[in-house]
Amino acid sequence: METILDIRNLSVNFASNGVGVNAVSQAEIQLKSGEILGIVGESGCGKTTLSRSVLDLLPSTGRVTEGQMIFQGKDLLYLTEEEKRKVRGREIGMIFQDSMTALNPVRKIGSQFIETLSSRLKIDKKEAKKLAEEMLLKLNLPNPSRIMNRFSFQLSGGMRQRVMIAMALALRPKVLIADEPTTALDVTVQAQILKEIQSLRENYGTSIILVSHNLGVVYQVADTIAVMYAGSVVEYGKTSTIFKNPTHPYTKALLGSVPSLDNDGEKLISIAGSPPSLHKLPSGCVFHPRCEFADGLCKFQKPITMETAEGVRVACHKANVLNVIGEESYIGKTAMAL
Repeated sequence: METILDIRNLSVNFASNGVGVNAVSQAEIQLKSGEILGIVGESGCGKTTLSRSVLDLLPSTGRVTEGQMIFQGKDLLYLTEEEKRKVRGREIGMIFQDSMTALNPVRKIGSQFIETLSSRLKIDKKEAKKLAEEMLLKLNLPNPSRIMNRFSFQLSGGMRQRVMIAMALALRPKVLIADEPTTALDVTVQAQILKEIQSLRENYGTSIILVSHNLGVVYQVADTIAVMYAGSVVEYGKTSTIFKNPTHPYTKALLGSVPSLDNDGEKLISIAGSPPSLHKLPSGCVFHPRCEFADGLCKFQKPITMETAEGVRVACHKANVLNVIGEESYIGKTAMAL
């Protein structure tokens, strides 16, 4: 499959009290045509910042300091504002995490939905209204005409989230970035939304970036997974390979902390310590203060990303050793946690 979005050596810096901190450091991911890529990690690891950088939707204090984002042969960093406007929504769509702030509270849902479709798809308002109501029905929102006549604050969190997803899916973008699309939704609605996202890939060949902290969701739908820690991609490869035999100690710890239905009263595994402050990252490997395998080399020298025999890219000094230790499969455990 050809690569539709190639992010190379990307770093994103935020200015805070006159001091710059890297929220994303030299990240590299490749999204192939028709692929679902999952980005996972603890809160604050840079998942959302990386995904928002693609559409240049960073806050005013954030800026890309190095790297490339090649989309269909063009570097998104060098597009004009008009070119970026044409890409947003139509070519690359995004489902935002916070539905309350993403929707305009002083305009009715129908007004926002119709304007989005008519401006991007170049159709009249009557066609746009029909398409909008069809998409709301697909997302299992009853009485779509009534929903269209409501304001966002008159809907529940789950309904607002499905409205946002309907808007993004209706444009049938080539790439869809879904930032925690199932947050605050019950498991039944989660399943419906994941099914709709998968059908978009199957029916239209849409490539999808799924940002999530839910490893069960990622395992269920993603072909490839990127594990982020403190702004860096520490492990990257096929989902089935990583879940079967994770290499990086952080990935092992994340998967080991997933609760299982058959734990027989055992205590849940947790990762010692806390994520580091971006203002003062540890020397060497940023994960070494929390890593049970760390030694002197890990404390003073930053690891170089290497590729294992299974085709997984991992940034760890002990990758060759840890890749064969245990070889514990987390597939069954994660599937049970869905």
